[in-house]
Amino acid sequence: VLTGKDYRLAALLTLGSYGLAMLCSFGLERAGEEQKQGRNSFRFRDSFSGWDWKWLIFLVVTAFGQEFHQMLTVYLGQLQYVRCGAGEWANGAVYILVTVAGLAGGFSAGLTRRLGAKRVTVLCFLLAAAGCGVLAGTENFLLSVGAVLLVQVCFRMFWPLQMSIQNK
Repeated sequence: VLTGKDYRLAALLTLGSYGLAMLCSFGLERAGEEQKQGRNSFRFRDSFSGWDWKWLIFLVVTAFGQEFHQMLTVYLGQLQYVRCGAGEWANGAVYILVTVAGLAGGFSAGLTRRLGAKRVTVLCFLLAAAGCGVLAGTENFLLSVGAVLLVQVCFRMFWPLQMSIQNK
């Protein structure tokens, strides 16, 4: 919306914001840990001993889901809107709408209390898959926007639950 058709400027601004965030992260300290003197004896492979492998599979699946969600809402959605014949205005306008729809994650705790974690997980994955199916089979702009919104809402509703499970 702000850069219009200047995709190079949009890419530069994106790169700049991510670069700035990376630089800021260098000043962070680990929460709740005391500073250790000397060499850290942690080995990555030791973190997997005693794991229940179904949790590792869960984490891998959710990581792929997160990356797919990001790719769909940021990149593939734009290609779909163009495929549907929408003008360039649609990319920015729909992205703002999708971002606002992400606020649905605030209802995740209430939904999880009512339905339970397992049902919310299955529901979110099935609805997101249905949204992807719609995107694969339509060239209708409004259906495409609805499907991307559905995937966004499902991901944002599932994200707090996934973080809770991951932290446990």
